[in-house]
Amino acid sequence: MAQDDYIQEIKDYYDQVAKAIKICNSIDEIDKMDCGLYKTELTVNSDGIDWGGSGNFSRMIEIWFDGDPKYCDQCGENGIGVVKKITMDEQSALNKYHYEYLYNNGRLIFHYEKQEVVGYDGEEKKMEHRYYLDEIGLGRYIANQRIYNRGEISEEVFEKIKKIKERSSGFLQLFLLSLK
Repeated sequence: MAQDDYIQEIKDYYDQVAKAIKICNSIDEIDKMDCGLYKTELTVNSDGIDWGGSGNFSRMIEIWFDGDPKYCDQCGENGIGVVKKITMDEQSALNKYHYEYLYNNGRLIFHYEKQEVVGYDGEEKKMEHRYYLDEIGLGRYIANQRIYNRGEISEEVFEKIKKIKERSSGFLQLFLLSLK
């Protein structure tokens, strides 16, 4: 399969999951059973009050999944294949961060991050990064609209994707612990 075809498959799957989440978020509590997805939330410092020197701070994590891992035979040994998407929103002082992790059958296939950071000079900087992962590893990286294919990606970005995978693994473990 050509790389562009695989990237398009990820985009189509992303749109499918995003559409399902939008439907789940828009329906009444009574009808949520029909939505097809479940959500687990974790909020850190939900009041957003001063956080020991860094100013106001809050973090919200949402884990979207489509069933109980205990009853999913095709979801891997620990059932993690039920997880479809994890999002994390963070506010620290004037800075805002948004992260998305997209999974297919328990494997991270896409990561997105958006940062709105205010520097010491008061200038606001916006950054967006997209990471597309295939069976081999990182297949495409997009930084602020600039596209890098596998052979053009720097070692620094490959190191960053290792950290992203570690954080992703931690979120998946958090999900499993939330069900015990």
